[in-house]
Amino acid sequence: GQAVLMNNLGVSYLYADDFEKAEEYFNKTRNIYLSIDDTLSAIQVETNLGIIAYYKGDTTEAIAIYRRTASVMEKAGNIRSAGNAWSNIAECYRELGYYDSAEYYLNKAIEVDIKLEDPESLGTSYRIKGSINNSKGKYNVARENYLKSLEIAEEIGRKHDISECYKLMYLNEQDANNFDQALIFHKLYISYEDSIQLESNSEILGKVEAENEFNKQLDVQKAEDEQKIKHKKKKV
Repeated sequence: GQAVLMNNLGVSYLYADDFEKAEEYFNKTRNIYLSIDDTLSAIQVETNLGIIAYYKGDTTEAIAIYRRTASVMEKAGNIRSAGNAWSNIAECYRELGYYDSAEYYLNKAIEVDIKLEDPESLGTSYRIKGSINNSKGKYNVARENYLKSLEIAEEIGRKHDISECYKLMYLNEQDANNFDQALIFHKLYISYEDSIQLESNSEILGKVEAENEFNKQLDVQKAEDEQKIKHKKKKV
């Protein structure tokens, strides 16, 4: 009811980058849930407050919020939400440059992805882990994780993820001074980006053609209706 409405308003303001309004409505939502002793729903809303704290640059506060979320959700048996919180904590620590802590929490998130058999989330986690190791200068480990993510993306047919993998891989090889390999991955990245753009353009063209065909049918129907009306008038 009211809590859902308040939360939806908060999400809308969050997407509009109006963090003050978003925070206001998320706090109202959380208070409604707390007033009816729905702690789990209140904690889930807190996750949105963590996102706001992160975007506002208060990464330490975001970590504190995500830790509370992970703790409550793990105890409640909601490992998916706990895994999401651990992944968010990892991103925060990566932002702060605490790469070992980031990798620790990301490994916890990866365990959840594997347990839940969630390939999309697992692929994302491996890309993040690759980027963490790239930042640590462990380019071989980064490559291994990017390749794991690439394999998953190819298995489930996610072209955008494949493209992102090739992009990260060419940047990783560039950082490792493996310029020949970097060039190969860069060409693959560009190739996939062109393919994605072509598909997008084809989809737009298909929609335009479908709309034109629909409008033609409307014009034909309108002309037929007008002809029927004229015919009836003649009879009268």
